[in-house]
Amino acid sequence: MNYFITGATGFVGIHLINLLQRDEKVKRIYVLVRNQNKLDERLTSKEKIFAIQGDLFSLKEIPQDVNFVVHLAGLTKSYKKENYYRINRDGVKKIIEKSAALKNLQKFILVSSLAAQGPSLKCKVCKEEVTPHPVSDYGKSKLAGEKEALKFKEKMDIVILRPPAVYGTWDFDFLEEFKMLKKGVSINVKHKPSERFVSLINVEDLVKAILFFSREKTKSGESFCVAETKQYSWEEVEKISSSLLGKRVKISITIPLWIGYIIAFILTFISYLSKKGYIFNLDKINEIRYRCWICSSEKAKKYGFTAEKSFKDSLKDVFEWYKRHGFL
Repeated sequence: MNYFITGATGFVGIHLINLLQRDEKVKRIYVLVRNQNKLDERLTSKEKIFAIQGDLFSLKEIPQDVNFVVHLAGLTKSYKKENYYRINRDGVKKIIEKSAALKNLQKFILVSSLAAQGPSLKCKVCKEEVTPHPVSDYGKSKLAGEKEALKFKEKMDIVILRPPAVYGTWDFDFLEEFKMLKKGVSINVKHKPSERFVSLINVEDLVKAILFFSREKTKSGESFCVAETKQYSWEEVEKISSSLLGKRVKISITIPLWIGYIIAFILTFISYLSKKGYIFNLDKINEIRYRCWICSSEKAKKYGFTAEKSFKDSLKDVFEWYKRHGFL
């Protein structure tokens, strides 16, 4: 079995490579990389790795001996709306067109996002059959990418995975929240009712889901939410995190939504000037304004996949990794 991976140097990509390297059935792992040094720094072993220099738009072809294409590459933060669509929609189009030329392709795996599905309206758990209703440009662009992939569902076997918020080693988005909690500070946007709820998945469970669904027989074009069975209130997330950090929240700030938009506008403007994307921006607050982002993992469970790691039990190892590498 041979795999081709985009987004290989991202934090999900590195974990997927590590998992595939341990799988005796996998002979070759082709990775599309722009920065070879970044790949070398993050890999613990180069076993089975065949690097292809380039990006989603410069790639000429995918090696003909590839059996599985895993499309992980995506843009999660940007100061320009067009950037989301260029990477998350047009990038999918480019890769799936190249995949259509493969004679030995068994499955195309598109890793999308719960953002493409949209928030849990009235705090009801989202299921795959619910009509997607993304509320951010990021989510809309991910859904547009799904639609590009689905144009080929009669020509190849396609499966779409929609993970919620992903945490784990090599992730630097959740890290910012953890750094604040380490200082004893909690900042949240005000909601009515006040409680927020989220679904989560550990990156190690996510890559196991990718491997599982790459080989599981599914109807072409099927989508699956892959998440820990338990949903968490944001208060729980902060309490678990603070406890493992050995800290108590001393300063808890709840800001009105309109102030959140002002802060998001300022950061988006700074991002535009610096050409650097910030995780908190005008697009992100369009997601934060909805208090529930929870999804059902029942469909995936019926096929035989269940996320094993709980946020409470696995976060300790994540924190130890952050501290060991000087991030926390």
